[in-house]
Order: sequence, then C-alpha cells, then structure tokens
Amino acid sequence: MVVIISKRSAERLYGSRPALGQQIRLEYLGGTADPWGVVVGIAGNVKQNAAEDDQGLELYYPNTQYVLAASRVVVRFQGDPATMTNLMRRAVSEVFPDTAVSEIKPLEKLVVDTLWQQRLWSSLLAGFAATSLLLAGVGLYGLMSYSARQRTREIGIRMALGAPSSRILLAFTAGGVRLAAVGIAVGIVASLAAGRAMQSLLFRISGFDAATYLAIPAVLLCVALIATAIPAWRAAAVDPLVALREE
Repeated sequence: MVVIISKRSAERLYGSRPALGQQIRLEYLGGTADPWGVVVGIAGNVKQNAAEDDQGLELYYPNTQYVLAASRVVVRFQGDPATMTNLMRRAVSEVFPDTAVSEIKPLEKLVVDTLWQQRLWSSLLAGFAATSLLLAGVGLYGLMSYSARQRTREIGIRMALGAPSSRILLAFTAGGVRLAAVGIAVGIVASLAAGRAMQSLLFRISGFDAATYLAIPAVLLCVALIATAIPAWRAAAVDPLVALREE
C-alpha cells in the first residue's frame, strides 16, 4: 500500500528525517490495524473537524487500495449552487448507481456550521458588552444629574457673581469626563491582563488588538460626553434667582 501524508504529520512523526519512503499504518482501539503503507508524497495541511483544530494527522490512501464505506468529495464549480447540486447527484448516479449521496453543502456552509458555537458566544459577549456600555452611560448621566441638583445653590451663587454659563458647562462636563477617563484607564489595564491570561483560548487572534484598544476608549468617551452634556447644559441654564432660593 502507498500513502500520502500531510506536512504537519511528517513533522510530528519524523521530525527532521525525510518522510518519503517511511512506512506507516493506522491502529485502532481493540488491537486491529491497517496494513503498512509506504509514504510516497507530502500534501499541505488541512483542518479535518474544526477550524481551530491544528493537531490532527492527515493520511491519504488511494481508493483502489483502501475502500471506505462513506466518502466526501470536494468539487470546484462555477454557477448556481442549486443547479450544480442536481448535476453532481446525476453524475454520481451515472458512475456509481448503487451509491447514495446523503448531503451536498457549499464549503462556506460547512465552515459556518463548524463555527456556530464560537459565533454564538461572540454574539452573547457583544450583547453583554453593549448592555454594559448602556448601563455605564445611564449611570453616568444619573450621577451628573444628581450632582447638578445638589449644587443648584452653588451654581446660582456663581452665576450671580458673574460666572458665565460656558464655564459652568465646562466644569460639569470635565467632571464627567474625568470619571470616565479613570474607568477607562482601569479597564485597559484589566483587559490587558485578561487578554494575556486568555491567549491560549483565542483562535487566530491576538490578546492585544490596537484598533480595539483605540476604538473602545473613544466610544466610552463619546458616551461620557453625551451623558454629561445634558445635565451640564441644564445646570448652566439655571436662573440665578431660582437657584439662590434652592435649599
């Protein structure tokens, strides 16, 4: 028997030794094994079961020497997938009348089916992140509104003494942005530590993504500005006479 193995298989099984000419066979649970086969070629690496699985060994046997009860065939085509499905079923039935075609799927669909769990977790985490962002904005808005109400008399005194509305608006906005900046700094440090700890669980992405670390703080600052602008504007628009009567 002859066999072609993948590059990864050759590196794992033989290291720096030449793989061509070596003998290899598959052994199964229960003590059974296939006949020995001579390695006659090396093929590129493929992913057999999952997109994140890079640990498998790939062996290719000729159909004339190693007949399987079921096989998978990869077909490259151009045109409508629905039309090609009927043509492929017809071609198989003409060559192998006793062979049943159980399923035909585009390669993109196979990849999507393989990654459905990862996509689900990503969607859930994105939803939790959006909810957290919304709660942070609402909380910051509530805090700044409460602070404005508590300082109504102070605002009236400042405006009665000649403080411009723009200065009061700037003071309240700066306070909210400072709170957001402190939270962002703490969050960046924590996310860097978490990304390094979770690096082994990530697939083809790094625990540190510069675009993410720039985009998320920018979004949070925008949320902080929006959340503080409304109560700050309300504080700056307070009538000094009304504010002085507040207790």
